[in-house]
Amino acid sequence: MQHTALSAASAAFFGAVLCVSAGAQSFSTSTPVGQHFVMGTGQTLSFPVSASAAAGQSVQLTVAGLPPGARTTPVLPVTGSPASVSFTWTPAQAGAFVIVFVATNQTTRAQTLCSISVNALTGCQGSAATYGSGCATSTANVPKLTPFGCPGPGLSASLEVSQAAPGALAVLLFSMAPAAIALPVPLFPSACSLLLQPSVVIAASQPVTAYGGSILNLAFPPGLPGYTVYAQALVAGSSLALTRAVAVQVR
Repeated sequence: MQHTALSAASAAFFGAVLCVSAGAQSFSTSTPVGQHFVMGTGQTLSFPVSASAAAGQSVQLTVAGLPPGARTTPVLPVTGSPASVSFTWTPAQAGAFVIVFVATNQTTRAQTLCSISVNALTGCQGSAATYGSGCATSTANVPKLTPFGCPGPGLSASLEVSQAAPGALAVLLFSMAPAAIALPVPLFPSACSLLLQPSVVIAASQPVTAYGGSILNLAFPPGLPGYTVYAQALVAGSSLALTRAVAVQVR
């Protein structure tokens, strides 16, 4: 059976892609699905989108719902195999947006739709930065932890685990202070450190999808003055791994 494959990845942010297919479509393991962006106005969202078909066939890539100021390079529609563009957008105003990329197989007319939802917020003063080193699995893979969102009082930030083993469990740990505590080697395939104070709290847990990603959310109570929280993700599969840590400034 012929098929069209659509893949998307984020450079400035990672995630926010929900893909729906008509018929037997397939996706590359690099395609993040079932996620959405929360970002501040003035921040830049940028990612490539690429669609391909079976040998000897081509795909037309189109888009619907492109918000004001957003652009693709080259301008859509684009036909080829692969058919690839770069999407860039810096929202100037708050709002909820849905952008739908459509890959149409020019031979079978089968389609794959990939929708990206963006919630742009104003007044984002918080920030996040990674620190320390992660711990590899038995296959020498270190999962990534990428922050995005609007960390402010009464708001939330999302931390995405990526490059993890499908089916593993991603557990988000957080603390009010950083640390560097060596962990026993028998628990991990290699030397490893917990980058949080021992009084850690489990904030969220989610299974890793077939695409190697999982979104974990941190909600911040309203009315509190500025502060910093520290987060690190444990990935538990056939072996244990830890991501680098993230310091999230809530402002």
